[in-house]
Amino acid sequence: MTLPGNNVQRFLFGDLYDYQLSWNSDFVFDAQVIVVMLVHDNGIEASRAIKSVLGQTGTTCFSLLIVDDTDSVEWKSHCQALLADNRIVLATVPSCSVAQARNLALQIVKSEFSKSSWVSRLDADDELAHPCVLDEIIAELDQCAENVCWALAGNTLESDGLVLKRTNPADESLQTQEGVLARLEGMAAGLPEAELPSCNLWIRTGFKAVYPDVGSAEDHWLVASLLLNQRNQGKVLLGFVHAKYTLSAGITQENLDNGTHHYSRITLYDSAISWAGIPSENNSKVCLGWGSEGIVWLENGVVSKQFYSLILNDEHVDWLCSIHTSLMPKAEWIKDNDIWIARYPFEKTDKVEDVSLAQLSRFIEECLSTGVVYQNITRSNFRLLDGNLYHVDIGKWIVPFKPHYFRDMCAQLHLVFVQGCSDNVLRNSVRSFRNDVDKMREFRG
Repeated sequence: MTLPGNNVQRFLFGDLYDYQLSWNSDFVFDAQVIVVMLVHDNGIEASRAIKSVLGQTGTTCFSLLIVDDTDSVEWKSHCQALLADNRIVLATVPSCSVAQARNLALQIVKSEFSKSSWVSRLDADDELAHPCVLDEIIAELDQCAENVCWALAGNTLESDGLVLKRTNPADESLQTQEGVLARLEGMAAGLPEAELPSCNLWIRTGFKAVYPDVGSAEDHWLVASLLLNQRNQGKVLLGFVHAKYTLSAGITQENLDNGTHHYSRITLYDSAISWAGIPSENNSKVCLGWGSEGIVWLENGVVSKQFYSLILNDEHVDWLCSIHTSLMPKAEWIKDNDIWIARYPFEKTDKVEDVSLAQLSRFIEECLSTGVVYQNITRSNFRLLDGNLYHVDIGKWIVPFKPHYFRDMCAQLHLVFVQGCSDNVLRNSVRSFRNDVDKMREFRG
């Protein structure tokens, strides 16, 4: 099904991924706030969710992006009249996981809604808390500095149509590492009152926030990572309520039944302890991190990066296997159900703080001698191994030498390690100077 106005085929990641985009009015792409809603075999409850968005009052210019990855017609049969609204965009995507759908939605916002400032979400079985939610939260965010790239509000809870006394607040406990770890420990123990209010996340358009494909609680994983690892780039919206959350619906209930729900929360807590740098005698599997390519795990002294489908082709893996360099881990590559996995022994490395010109020069010289270029330059992708820069992010962004690739890499290294740019500032800067030498010359040094 498409909307009555416009219907086009779009592509992401080159031509690897296509989807259908339909909308009623071009003005929908001028919105400041994009509310993202995933639908997956939903029914009449989706109409309540949509009405709660379209019923927002105030001056905030918003659009509703509905992402549908099924051929189900039930939810559409209940929402036919609502879908004629000029503030709705419908993206029909191939069947995928919840995490993949959320990440696709963020990519669609980034590529289609050029005037948007913030992205919020609403599940198809939930509702926005009241008719002024978007106005109230955007007024608060407008007062934040530009380096604030995410924000977290709270939510009320409903079960079988009844409002519960218990809530999921965004409170002071989320402003400290100790408080976040205590909440995650409670979640791992199965305490309902400890649940993070992760359905109430707001993301600044263009900020790299990736949901990990972990099977369950992907939103808790992202929010926990933001609270612990990127706290200075976000804001906990104390006292603000974003949504009415419906308990035990859909995939959540399925994950409760098969144990995925509990296992994911235990693994999240163990991983968060690792992120916080707290020594643990627990030798369980932990997540070291994730990105747009895949997710990295550590178990029994072995690091495994599991790539998402379509990210890597066999030819590129063959080339990666042929590289002889000390600048990155030497991995064993395994293909499991058409998914590539890179495995290598864990090595003790140090966090990159200050980098000398000698360290930078050695890295660049070996790139030249080996004919390898690292395109995904961020501070978080580097560690120090025996005092030398070490690129730990294996994947498709490691490519054979080409002059313009090498030039861009050197410029990015300069911005990160000489000028001290944050990863987010670097990402925006790269967009302006990539393949534009005159723009590149504007940077000092």
